[in-house]
Amino acid sequence: MMNYEQEIDRIEAGIDEEKIKKMIFDGSEEAASLQQNKLDQVLKRYNLAVNYCKTDSYDLAYIQIQKVTRLIPDDLNAQLLAALICIHEGKISQANKALERAALLDANNLIVKQYQSEIAVPEEPQEVEEAPKEEKKTVKSKTTEKTQEKAKKTPTTPVKKKQKPEKKQEGSKKVVANGSDYEEVTSNKKGFVYLGVGFLIGVIAMFILVVPTLKSSLQSQYTNKADSYEDQLKAKDSEITSLKEDLKEAEADTKAAEKEAKSYKDGNKDLLEAANEYLKGNTTSAAENLMDINTKILTTDAAKNLYNNIKSATYSKAANSFYNNGLQQWYKKNYSEAKKQFKKAIKADDTNPNYYYYLARTYEADGDSKNAIKNYNEVVKLNKSFVSDSKRRIERLEAEKSTTEKSTEKKATTEE
Repeated sequence: MMNYEQEIDRIEAGIDEEKIKKMIFDGSEEAASLQQNKLDQVLKRYNLAVNYCKTDSYDLAYIQIQKVTRLIPDDLNAQLLAALICIHEGKISQANKALERAALLDANNLIVKQYQSEIAVPEEPQEVEEAPKEEKKTVKSKTTEKTQEKAKKTPTTPVKKKQKPEKKQEGSKKVVANGSDYEEVTSNKKGFVYLGVGFLIGVIAMFILVVPTLKSSLQSQYTNKADSYEDQLKAKDSEITSLKEDLKEAEADTKAAEKEAKSYKDGNKDLLEAANEYLKGNTTSAAENLMDINTKILTTDAAKNLYNNIKSATYSKAANSFYNNGLQQWYKKNYSEAKKQFKKAIKADDTNPNYYYYLARTYEADGDSKNAIKNYNEVVKLNKSFVSDSKRRIERLEAEKSTTEKSTEKKATTEE
């Protein structure tokens, strides 16, 4: 008899994440993000199937392992787990299919052979013809013969027929005369009374004994059917929920693929526009187009070289241009646009402390102490200019922040 707990532990120990990763990533033309998503789904459902088995929820485990085997049909461990679940649930046909796929992956695997022998149909034992029984000699024949001989020897005497007794009718009773004795026979009415009483007792006994038992039996049957239907509904609900999750994941995968495809398309377009602007001498515009490109989409050496050449020729000049635009907006107190320009300057050149300092000043003027402190700290790290002023402003902002928090806590305590 198979020990399912031991088999589940053995399969769980045999899950090889590196092997699964190699199986998914090798030779696939899918995008890297889709491959990673597929790997995450496989490992998640693999672990769910094992955990469901451990909690004796084999019906839910079967749903999860089916999806795993569809995603990685060449994983021997997944096929074995699918077969084990089917064996436990009595799905012999599905178990045989899973074991056939496992045998194609490893024909000499001992576990595959063990599972196959577990569900093999034993041959029906051949019927052995019984030896003909010897006829028993009955004693009856001998006894009959003796009786017949005895009857021949014994003289027969004529048997007198009994005379029927004379009946006399007296009132409502019947009297039978037999010598000097008289036998009184009860009337038919009394017999009917006894019959009616007996029938009534039978009906009462039926209602007392039979009906409650029958009622209890029917109630038990209905309860069992209700429990069975409830279990089926729960299994169906679980399957529907799982399918809904799959649908959501599929939609998310589709959106991710569309987004990635769009990034490829937009990236190539931005690179082409950057090249055109650079040829026209528009340094700042060329740099802005490059900033919108995700470098991961640059898969060819030609595209990478073009990107790097334009970047080295434009970013330094563009950074200074963005910085000057930011200062103009800052003096006009147009802090939203100033922040955009300073951020572009930092993206083009993250080694200039002036860009961080005035971005911090913009956040401070706009009332965002958290981001202001963050950018003042960047100025301190670069340790070139505005260091002492940045430290002084950090201390003041943190002190104001601490005072505000204490005031808020005190107000909340008072209100309670």
